[in-house]
Amino acid sequence: MKILFIVRLQTITVKLRLLRSYFTISKPLKKVEKTIDRTSFLRVHRSYLVHIKYAVRLDKKINTLFLMDDCNSTEILIPVTASGLKILNHVVA
Repeated sequence: MKILFIVRLQTITVKLRLLRSYFTISKPLKKVEKTIDRTSFLRVHRSYLVHIKYAVRLDKKINTLFLMDDCNSTEILIPVTASGLKILNHVVA
């Protein structure tokens, strides 16, 4: 299962964005964060964990990370907080 990003929908519900579909689970984002590979996923926003492999560009002017969906060659925009920008500065050009 290749996950592009994980987004918190509600307090105890998260949506996993896979390459070809979505998958929803009833688990807080903090618990999901503890179970995933921390070298591949970064918390860039209080509601988003992203798989850094799919990051293609960071726009610091609008605090947005662009992920590439390889299946249909579209960019996915992910909001980024100030602390997320600090983390991403070391990872994404």
